[in-house]
Amino acid sequence: MLHPTFHNPRIVLRSPPYEIRRLGWGEFLIVANVVLKVGCAWVIPPGIDVRDTGILGRNLTLEWKLDFRDQGSHINFTWKVKKEREAPEVENEEQVEEQEHLENET
Repeated sequence: MLHPTFHNPRIVLRSPPYEIRRLGWGEFLIVANVVLKVGCAWVIPPGIDVRDTGILGRNLTLEWKLDFRDQGSHINFTWKVKKEREAPEVENEEQVEEQEHLENET
């Protein structure tokens, strides 16, 4: 989610490349929520406490202060993903959302 002053501040990327570029000024907090497809899981490196990662199930929340002063700032995040199991066949977005809801309850 970009700052509300950006045109189209909520961006959903469903296929690679998972990258956005925008020009702006000032500074603000930017939040990215990454949701893996059903059947995939995050790979947590050894020695990393999952509570310190922003990962909850298949969801990863990232926050950082974006600053456009001088040369500006950027940040890269890299997380590995593994195929956990075969994903059940789904016919539409409602089934995907229902499957995610059921998984989050457990």
